[in-house]
Amino acid sequence: MDLAHKGLTGAPPALNVQLDADKWQELISAQDEFVADLLAKKLRLHQQMAARDARNASSGKNAPQSKEDERAERIEAAEARLQALRTEYQNMSAERDLSDKTLEELEARLIALQREAGDKPAAQVPASSSAGPPITLVLIDGNVAPFADHLIEKGQPGGKETADMLEEQVQLNPASSETTILVFFLAPSTWKSFIDEFSRRRNSFVIEVNDSSPAEVHMTAILLKFGYMSNVERIYIAGTHPGTAFRASVPKVSGQTEHSADAFVQAVLPKVVLIKHAEDAYLGNLKGPTVSFAGLFASSAARAAQDWQV
Repeated sequence: MDLAHKGLTGAPPALNVQLDADKWQELISAQDEFVADLLAKKLRLHQQMAARDARNASSGKNAPQSKEDERAERIEAAEARLQALRTEYQNMSAERDLSDKTLEELEARLIALQREAGDKPAAQVPASSSAGPPITLVLIDGNVAPFADHLIEKGQPGGKETADMLEEQVQLNPASSETTILVFFLAPSTWKSFIDEFSRRRNSFVIEVNDSSPAEVHMTAILLKFGYMSNVERIYIAGTHPGTAFRASVPKVSGQTEHSADAFVQAVLPKVVLIKHAEDAYLGNLKGPTVSFAGLFASSAARAAQDWQV
């Protein structure tokens, strides 16, 4: 039968099947190539990411997050610094309050002694008087003239022993003194157990000082208030050169002038006796008396300290 005559045209069915199979195979091959290429690109990308992560790990930071991490670190450091400053300020405020309280207690004690004597602090150079119980002041800058190592190492027993030894030594000069006031100046938290016991002794005071409020200024303030008292007979000083340090510190005390400094030099400094806390201590042009107390100031810290600035 003639297929064309019957209206049937085109390739034979077998040929169409073959063509479809070839096209299908081409599509499969193209798909395989596409998938293979995609997998290859993905593998290369993974390798690049792994290499980048390894580099970032070796440098200690992740590149996409480095700026954020640095910012977080800066904020954390700033917060830590702020907290440290707050703590420092609180500590300084507490130290200042404690020093002010100690000075008030010392002032109250000295005023009470003065009242017992029936005498009042003189505003000008006072005339000598023997009325009332004689008072001896002992002012020590413990940062410059620390006590002997063997006393400090004993802790509390050493503090008591030191206070007793110091009072015994100063009572020898002059022998008529009945009351000794010990005032010890030092940096905060120094020899804590030693200082705790030292300050428990009656008429002993410990005042904390720092660079902004040095010992010589505190000493000068005390001497300006009580050095003119006629029954304050002797003033022992250790760790500060009285010839220049006190004279220069007078104007730094509230309400004082150069005129006050002149009166101070005339009336108070003649009562001062310098304690030589070290054998090679530089005395400069000091004209007043000096004294050495055996076994009290033989400190390695004192030997390492610089000489006083005159």
